[in-house]
Amino acid sequence: MKHIITPTHLFSTLLICLSIISISACSIPASSTNKPTINNLIVKNLTRTDVKDVEIRVEKIKGLFICNMILIDSFCSNGFRERTYKNNQITVSWSDKNQNHTIGPISINMSQALLAINEKKNLPYTAVIELQTEGGFDAYFDLPNSKY
Repeated sequence: MKHIITPTHLFSTLLICLSIISISACSIPASSTNKPTINNLIVKNLTRTDVKDVEIRVEKIKGLFICNMILIDSFCSNGFRERTYKNNQITVSWSDKNQNHTIGPISINMSQALLAINEKKNLPYTAVIELQTEGGFDAYFDLPNSKY
């Protein structure tokens, strides 16, 4: 008994095979590299005066974040598309009471304790920069929904 494969039969079989491959490819989970990601930046004003002309530059990717004014005990924030954290150096500048301050280039390191806390959920981090009196600052990462 001979089986004759017609072009229509061949096309139908090929289409079914491709459909099965496509469906299984959709159900395969993407491999997770567990690299930390960020999607938000917060600049807090912890000085005793309003700060003006806040700029954060990421030279490597030509990134620029600007806040014209941040009132005392306030903050400025910006959310953005989630991206892998690459420890790029930043430069932070601002002015208060007619005095200019510049810090950097610096890198903000991820705390091993924070990475361990977030290991299973793998949530995107928030970069936080605190501007302090007399040109001081602090920079760190935080997880979403923490108190600012």
